[in-house]
Amino acid sequence: MDNYSLMIGPIFDEYVKPVVRLKVLGSGKYQPIKAVGTGFTFGAGIFITCWHCVAEPLDADEVYAVPIRQEGEDAVGVAILTDLARDDNGSDLALAQAGIELRYGFHLAGEAAGWEEDVVACGYPLPVNTIDPEARTTLIQTQARVLRGYVMSEVMDDLHSRQPSRVYELDMPAPRWSSGSPLFRREPFEIVGVVLGESSKTIGDEDEPFTYALAHHLDVLANAQSSLATGGMTLRDYLDSKRA
Repeated sequence: MDNYSLMIGPIFDEYVKPVVRLKVLGSGKYQPIKAVGTGFTFGAGIFITCWHCVAEPLDADEVYAVPIRQEGEDAVGVAILTDLARDDNGSDLALAQAGIELRYGFHLAGEAAGWEEDVVACGYPLPVNTIDPEARTTLIQTQARVLRGYVMSEVMDDLHSRQPSRVYELDMPAPRWSSGSPLFRREPFEIVGVVLGESSKTIGDEDEPFTYALAHHLDVLANAQSSLATGGMTLRDYLDSKRA
């Protein structure tokens, strides 16, 4: 999709989803437990999020899933994340199958974002895990948000992956649960990375730390692979095979 055919509404309606942990009650019924982050699909079945969002082990009757629109404008169902696994390369990315097949999908950029380039992230940060006042069950309230900033730098990060991994440093907020949000360049509108989270540094003897966002570099995303979710192919090769 280009920046003319892809609007904010369709992004959140179809492609970018809050990732939630659910308890399976049977007969297609689920009880929400908590929101854990953001994720997205390219419209080719594959679903991407950050590994740290879904790394917590599940009980036998629990699943990770995303809400999807069913028949009827207000009807909402769930798509279970199956074959969910960490990137075989050890990055803090997770790949899964979600069964979300859409006619048009996001484009994975051919070139990484450069220094000073404007970028935009779409996600579901700051969900509210509360209680339904009538049913007295867990209720997850989410709000779609657009985050905007620019690339400050490109560095190697050795904290979040099994081995040093390339990340963007962004002058952009990345509040909790925005992890897993797709990072776009604005023109052409295409994915250049995945929001990882926030970092901060204290400069000299200043009391207030400087806070900024980190995002997985395009190379890390494009080369992410899973023997389960992509059949061992890199994400770029997997997407190419689906569009061939």
